[in-house]
Amino acid sequence: MINQDYAILSTESLIRFFREEKDEKAFDQLLKNYYHLIYGACLKHTQQEADAKDIAAEVCTTIWEKLKTMEVENFSSWLFSICTNHCMDFHRSTKHSNISYVEPESLEEIAEQNEIYEAEMQQIERPTTRKEMESLLKNLPADQKVCVRLFYLKKMSYELIQTKTGFSYSKIKSSLQNGRRNLRNSLNQ
Repeated sequence: MINQDYAILSTESLIRFFREEKDEKAFDQLLKNYYHLIYGACLKHTQQEADAKDIAAEVCTTIWEKLKTMEVENFSSWLFSICTNHCMDFHRSTKHSNISYVEPESLEEIAEQNEIYEAEMQQIERPTTRKEMESLLKNLPADQKVCVRLFYLKKMSYELIQTKTGFSYSKIKSSLQNGRRNLRNSLNQ
């Protein structure tokens, strides 16, 4: 494909160009569009950046191989399955067999959490607002305060928060959502 702006192409078009025309630039753009989700999914499962990067690389290789011959109807669901399978293989290895596994709902949930996390971390990590954030946290109910502090400030995964607090996955998710909303409301006042 000559002089094509790959960034404006749909996922389906990128897959088609890669499969039918062996266009590696289309695959590169596909990875550019989805890598943060792949890495985010792997990081959620492993809680280790190095392991997440390794697994994400394996996922990219699998996508490369399978897209050459496979028809994919719902790319994000298919991608989530590949990520999940690679992460489960990682957890099954003897080195990591004692780690419990909490599966996020979907790739879209991971994307939403990553986007919210990145946007809010930009706000939170500014040196002038970190102290302000700590004072705002004091106004939250205890469960929200704990979950927000551990997830955003200590950068713990849901699984680690679950282990540390004994809260269920849904309790953590709910506390984070309510805590974010309450913090946003406090910041906007």
